[in-house]
Amino acid sequence: MDNKIETYPTLWSLIDLDRTDHKLKEIAVLFLNAMKDWPTQDQHKIADFDKELKEYFGSPLIIEKIHPKKFNGKNA
Repeated sequence: MDNKIETYPTLWSLIDLDRTDHKLKEIAVLFLNAMKDWPTQDQHKIADFDKELKEYFGSPLIIEKIHPKKFNGKNA
């Protein structure tokens, strides 16, 4: 059985099924909100979003790499 969470809708479905509140769930919601707010429209694959984040900010993703990027009205 393949238990990979590969898409935005799959992760949202799992969040909706989880009736408890905990930090991991909060992080997953924040991640999906970041995915939704990213300039690439209709992006459903988590791996594609991850790749774009790394291309834009570098890896590892740390505050020191995010801070110097200027807000351009789209990259919130």
